Amino acid sequence: MLSALGQTINMMTLGGLALAVGILVDDATVEIENTNRNLEEGKESGTRFSTARRQIAVPALVSNAQYLHRFPCRCFFLTGVPKYLFVPLAEAVVFAMIASYLLSRTLIPTLALYLLKPPAHGESRSRNPLVLFQRRI
Repeated sequence: MLSALGQTINMMTLGGLALAVGILVDDATVEIENTNRNLEEGKESGTRFSTARRQIAVPALVSNAQYLHRFPCRCFFLTGVPKYLFVPLAEAVVFAMIASYLLSRTLIPTLALYLLKPPAHGESRSRNPLVLFQRRI
């Protein structure tokens, strides 16, 4: 997409991708954690994955839209030299976040369907105090 808009991989586009890395990882992490929670609740295979996707689709969309509204959209209204500096950064952030949202709604749940397994019935609980504290919360 950057190439189609005439942008190159320069310091500002790489800076935009570096800026978006935390959000990229967060989308996938939220999806996996919610799927894992539904898995531990004992929901059926097909139901837990479609339910997990539906539960966080709108909150993730609103979160990404809010971030896109706050930072990158303001860069598009700059003029002069700052425009040439910050528009590539903003475009990289926008495209990375759109790709992250689409992948976290499609590929991540599909991979989770095949890779996450329900806990075994005879599986012992962890004795790790941090895990016990987290479950209590």
